[in-house]
Amino acid sequence: MKHLFVLIFIALEILTCYGQTNAYNIGFEGGFNFCSARGYSGIDNSYNQGIKCTAGLFFHYNLNGIISFRTGTYYEQKGASIKFNAVDNNGIPIGTFHTNEKFNFLTIPLLVRANFGNSINYFINAGPYFGLILKQTENIEAISSYPSRENDVTQAAGRNEFGLSLGLGLSYKLLKKIAFSFEARDNFGLSKSGLIPIADFRPVKTNSLNLLLGISYIL
Repeated sequence: MKHLFVLIFIALEILTCYGQTNAYNIGFEGGFNFCSARGYSGIDNSYNQGIKCTAGLFFHYNLNGIISFRTGTYYEQKGASIKFNAVDNNGIPIGTFHTNEKFNFLTIPLLVRANFGNSINYFINAGPYFGLILKQTENIEAISSYPSRENDVTQAAGRNEFGLSLGLGLSYKLLKKIAFSFEARDNFGLSKSGLIPIADFRPVKTNSLNLLLGISYIL
């Protein structure tokens, strides 16, 4: 019991020391993401990875010098290029269809972050995210006698999604109240996406690796 009280006292002292760095941060971050699809073996033969953009505002709370919490709202684009063999109304092959699927999401992550370092702060964060679908379109290239066309399929196929976010990066306080950051964050979708299922209508899920540059103001 004596040792337990000693450990609790040490822990409180550490939290008290780190507590002096408590602060709220608000800021902006944006960059590119590499979006891919997964769901079954051989999926890479049908879906090609796409490069999209991500940007948003965030709110950050430093609980102490080690643990902090982060959330925000991000405009995140996702999508993929899809190819599949097409047939006409008589079942006769007419070639390969190429379709570009585009998704616009409002993504809200809820992250817990662990921080390390002094002048340069290294961090790792993880938590769930929720993606609200804003718009989904498909661009179908022309083939045979069929012209190219763009369809808004938000109502027909659009799906909200949720998943897990895992990121790591670093931040540097350039001025007393201004800090810059870089993060590689992976959004690992757990729910069925609105991507067209190619193989026996098996569900397809998304994955996006975001490379983000950020600037924050320390309140």
